[in-house]
Amino acid sequence: MLRFKIYFLIVLVVQCCFVSETEPLSSSTSSSPCRIKVDFEKAVHVIGDRFVGVTFDTGLVENHWQTFNPRSKSVQTLAKALSPSYLRVGGTPADFLIFQDGEKSAWQNLSFAKQNHTEFNMSAQFFDELYDFAVAVNWDLIFDLNSLLRKEDGSWDPTNAMKLFQYASKKNYTISGWELGNEPDQYPRMGKTVEPEQLAVDFEHLMEILQKYPIFKKSIMIGPSVANLGQEALNFFYRFFMAKGGKFIDAATFHQYYTDGQHTHADHFLNPELLNSLVDNIVKARSVVQMFAPGKQVWLGETSSAYFGGAPGLSDRYIAGFEWLDKLGLSAALGLEGVIRQDFYGNNYGLINSEDLTPNPDYWLTLLYKNLVGNAVFSTTFDNINGRVRAYTHCTNIKRSLYQPGSITVYVLNLNNETTLNITFPQFPVASLDLYLLEPVPSNDLTSRNVSLNGQVLVLKDEEHLPNLLPQKQIGFFNLPPQTFAFVVIPMADVLDFVFINDMQALNFMVLYNTQALDFMLMYDIQALDFMVLYNMQALDFMVGAPPEEDSTMTDRFDASTGSSYKLRRNHRSSASGCGSSSVSVPNTIFAFKSDTSQGVAVSLPILFRGKISCFIRSGCSVRLLSS
Repeated sequence: MLRFKIYFLIVLVVQCCFVSETEPLSSSTSSSPCRIKVDFEKAVHVIGDRFVGVTFDTGLVENHWQTFNPRSKSVQTLAKALSPSYLRVGGTPADFLIFQDGEKSAWQNLSFAKQNHTEFNMSAQFFDELYDFAVAVNWDLIFDLNSLLRKEDGSWDPTNAMKLFQYASKKNYTISGWELGNEPDQYPRMGKTVEPEQLAVDFEHLMEILQKYPIFKKSIMIGPSVANLGQEALNFFYRFFMAKGGKFIDAATFHQYYTDGQHTHADHFLNPELLNSLVDNIVKARSVVQMFAPGKQVWLGETSSAYFGGAPGLSDRYIAGFEWLDKLGLSAALGLEGVIRQDFYGNNYGLINSEDLTPNPDYWLTLLYKNLVGNAVFSTTFDNINGRVRAYTHCTNIKRSLYQPGSITVYVLNLNNETTLNITFPQFPVASLDLYLLEPVPSNDLTSRNVSLNGQVLVLKDEEHLPNLLPQKQIGFFNLPPQTFAFVVIPMADVLDFVFINDMQALNFMVLYNTQALDFMLMYDIQALDFMVLYNMQALDFMVGAPPEEDSTMTDRFDASTGSSYKLRRNHRSSASGCGSSSVSVPNTIFAFKSDTSQGVAVSLPILFRGKISCFIRSGCSVRLLSS
């Protein structure tokens, strides 16, 4: 049995009583108070703007778009509303795809093709259409390469992939990422075996090839893209990283589905134990990566409700939202950096319907998540009524909404079939709340394809315009009906904020705080943690580095505004909290301040200290020293 050093987040569930006045409720349901409390001391995790991505199954290539129309105005409107996003083109058919650039394919009728999978061609014209669509909707393309093209010695044959690289480079196509194979742990079911140690070597070879193309030098690589982390997939995942495969990827990926779509029932989507099964997968994956490739990101590289194309009449209905929203909440709280939804179009679990290309309920849920949920993630405790309540808290996404810095977004799921939750926030007892309640239409039909937001059925206004997603105003509390879910924004929470941007090459943070003309720009470039602060365009510089150590890496930094040079030491960790301004806590770190007092800046002398800097929206800046 494998032994792993487990790193995981313990989410506290508080059982307590709370009495509050409520509005009259339907006599058919009971009401139960539910208090939600949030720990704002620090963020437990920070997600990027592309945390939620989507897929196209490579079967779309094989079947030449099926009923999907990449030029449709309404489809582009729906897709662009989810940007920025990764678009991963992959799946089982990816390992049977041959790029056809005009010459006859060298690979025909792969001898190991089983289970109705046979080799097929992707034309240059189709790849053009795919790339043009991604550009039109502002999605970043990740393409899954055929890993089953093998030489006699068992190593990967990159000949066909290089034809695609050459074509894309010639066309000046910026491909954001590459993947090599789909669920290699499952290859034996198709009559072929690729050992994880060999796949690690293949990824190294792929990286070396990509570095020869200037346009792909910034492309990321993801893998090994194993299936659900049962014993077989986990063993493959572990051996891949033990063989140093983690050196050649930017994000470690595994796939996850809750059930087999051919044997899924409605009660599965509302089962807390089934929802919690994701926790074990995340903990195992992160433990392996932490052991062998610390610092690498971990993604759900392909995920949905049920494999084998989803559950008919369920995976594309309102009820599927319970699994999807909870998956997003758990993944963010437990430290994942990406969740790639299978898929945007196709099968029974697409975000849009494969027949009429209109949004399924999970599309509207995903859109609200993108619009309202920001980067910083906070630990959340709540009254877990009957063990069937889930709640998660983030900063509000102020870049995609009209909310001000300091706002927070809480999303809550009520799995109870008869109990209405009377939800309160003791930290904000009389706060104004903006409620976004999603319900099926009709309200008692969990298998409906129609969904309403605060009573308004959601449909496109026309092919170029989405409906207005307007909140319902509440004061201090709101009622969440049985078997529904909702987002609630607390606009005046006055929680401090970091806006984080991750470019997959290094951890880059940009912090914007525009109160009293104080703007923070925070950059982390793996060599040192540098703060640059501009105060009314005068020179106030924060430079941050690790305390002196014999093995520290010294890095030169130059400040153009003052002409000063600095020596900075390597530092790899910081923790942050807040929603809209700046708060940094870096224990055991030396901060050096430098300022220009001729313009009235408060700090006049260089200061060296170990501590925490907090800049509050209404109270200016303060310093709290920490013990060394």
